[in-house]
This record gives sequence, structure tokens and C-alpha cells, in this order.
Amino acid sequence: MKKSLLNLPIMAAAIFLSTWGHSEPSARVPLAVVHNNTNAIVSWPYPSTGFGLEFSTNLSTPDWQPAAGTSVSNNGRWEVTAPVNLPGGFFRLKNHVQHFGFWAGSLAPQGSIIEQRGSVNFTYLQAGFSGTLSDQAVAAGMRQLVPSPDFSDTNAVNTIKPYTNGILAFFMMDEPDCVAGGDPNSLNTLLTTIEAEIVKVKTNFPGAKTMFTVGCGFWTYGKDGSI
Repeated sequence: MKKSLLNLPIMAAAIFLSTWGHSEPSARVPLAVVHNNTNAIVSWPYPSTGFGLEFSTNLSTPDWQPAAGTSVSNNGRWEVTAPVNLPGGFFRLKNHVQHFGFWAGSLAPQGSIIEQRGSVNFTYLQAGFSGTLSDQAVAAGMRQLVPSPDFSDTNAVNTIKPYTNGILAFFMMDEPDCVAGGDPNSLNTLLTTIEAEIVKVKTNFPGAKTMFTVGCGFWTYGKDGSI
């Protein structure tokens, strides 16, 4: 900390609390504090996603609370302005985003594990499960979002099983509400199919999580506005 800040009754601590536990790689984002006559400006690098600034007056028995003020971007930093007349205390960053990843899309069906390294904590294997890519992802500290396999293909299912601990979730379907095109009967059919696939996932991969995305608003399907 700069010598001019030693008398400022605010300390900054860069702390990232992993929501995955101690086995997952941690990340640290440095905090900086500068001040003028009336305010202390606490800042950290921009862009960064999901971080919230918290404040406590005591590190022995900390009671972390959201820091007053709104973060704004300025010259490559997120900044929060705090009055210098606050009681002495401590700041920390907490990342409230548990999972952040790369949605490959049609341009890069499997993406590039090397390019994603250090930027995400999961990757989507859109073109299907790949042991080679899963090995790369695990080595890079990433988990995988995996399409639901063809459960009639025993070999395909067994190929995935050694990697179960590295799988974030099985992805069941992309936006069934959009695929249904506004037809409630089609939507119900799709959801019934997804439910049946989820049962197969749970049977073959106990404890595994499943997910699908929505994007077209279930609530707009009924003529009377009902679901």
C-alpha cells in the first residue's frame, strides 16, 4: 500500500471465495485503494465478472456485508467510492458467480480448451463427449457440460463414466420452449421426453446434475395468458 494511504482507516484484502471447495483452483483479484479529501476509491481490474465488494469492521469475527456504493467501470477498473469517515475496517471481493464458461456455438463446436484456460471454469462439449478434450479440460482446471448421450449405446455411456467427477451437468436440450413454437402440446411432449432422459442420466450417473435452457417465455403460450 502506498505510504500516503497508511493513515486511511480502510484496508483492502483481495479474497476470492471458491464456491467449489478447496479442491478447485482459486483465483485472486487484486484490490487497490486511493483517496482524495473526502472519499476512498476501492478498485479492481475490469473486465471481471461476478465480483461483489464486501466490508467488515473486524477480521477476528468478521461480519461481511455488501459495501455501500455501486461499482462503475473507469479506465480499465471497477471502482466503488467510500467516504473516508467510515469506521476502520476491511474490504474483500467475493465472487458470487459459481459457474462461468464457454458456450461454443456453431462457430466452434468443441471450442479450444487451450484458449479458454484461465478464463472459465467449465466448457461445453457441444459436438459430443470427447475423452481427449475432457483430459485437457481437467488439466486446465475446468469441468465439462456434456450433451446427454445415446443411452442405447453402452459403449458411449461407459466411455463417459470415468469422467463423471469432472462433469458439471448433462445438457438435455436447448430451449424446448422455442422449439415448441408456442404450441403447449408440443412443449409438454418435449418436457416429457426430457424427463425420461433425466431418469436415464440419474440411473447411469447417480448424483449427476442435468440442465436445459429456456428462452422464449413459457408464460406467453396460452391464449388467455396462462401457462
